[in-house]
Amino acid sequence: MTAGTTHLHISAAYPVYGQIMVQAQLVDGATGKDIADSSTNRSTSDLIVNQPYFTPSWTDGGVTSYSASPQIATGAPHAVTERLNIRIVWLSPASAHTTSTQVVFTAAQIAAAGYTPEQLENAVAVRFSADGQNYAVKPWTPGADGSLSIDLPPVDWRADVTQSQYLSFKVAWGLPAGRLVGTIEVRDPQGWQYVGATQTLRPTADVRPAELVPSIFGRDAKGDLWLIPGARGARSSAYYDARSLVGPGWNAYTHLLGTATSASTATTTSSPPAPPASWYYEGTGNPAAPFKPRLKISDGWQAYNTLLCPAL
Repeated sequence: MTAGTTHLHISAAYPVYGQIMVQAQLVDGATGKDIADSSTNRSTSDLIVNQPYFTPSWTDGGVTSYSASPQIATGAPHAVTERLNIRIVWLSPASAHTTSTQVVFTAAQIAAAGYTPEQLENAVAVRFSADGQNYAVKPWTPGADGSLSIDLPPVDWRADVTQSQYLSFKVAWGLPAGRLVGTIEVRDPQGWQYVGATQTLRPTADVRPAELVPSIFGRDAKGDLWLIPGARGARSSAYYDARSLVGPGWNAYTHLLGTATSASTATTTSSPPAPPASWYYEGTGNPAAPFKPRLKISDGWQAYNTLLCPAL
């Protein structure tokens, strides 16, 4: 063998996970004994390959977590958002590289959770955002095999080695509680999978929607009006939450009437010395400020000794 340097060239045709340790050995072909090996120089015995990085995170009510299976309360007024943070370092020019992300629940996974594809399509509303600010509806894609998937727009890697995509999930009241396990897959245009992760959704029937929880307004002897909201927690032993003050001065009205709508309303008639008029307060749906400014209906309601307000 001619004296000199022997080069060992190893390449990764595709991204792999982690750090690969490679040890080279020079062997005597006649005896099979080692002549030399790279373990004497550890700095040259490591083959380091960039690992694609993928971390989903969840935000619910302003609190961010890295839980693999967040709870999504059915009937809750707000959505639970998910950030898909992906990092891929390209050794070749990134101009030729795009990836696409897909969230997949197979027919077997849907059945194991106790659901049907139709149930999930109708009850789970999904929205997509490229920047985490502006969300648009993202429809489910039903498969001929009974699967459901969400296909996200392709990612162009020319901009940065780190990209984020965002999803929000909102579950309608009435979907039974369950644990739905699927996958998130990041693939190139040829279908090779770069990274993936388990995607788990856990709908819980813990929150009643507002339209199923009636509130009560009460006026005390001082003329203060109080809001007593219905308890939204389905597992709560209380029917109503703690009362909150709407405001004083409601003893100026002789009658307070409520309408059966999802937004609380009150029709009132003023008492002397104010002119006998009827007023309408439209509800806002916000417990902190339940009414919009009042609107006058008309005068002359003192001609009636009884007022009724039917359901609308």
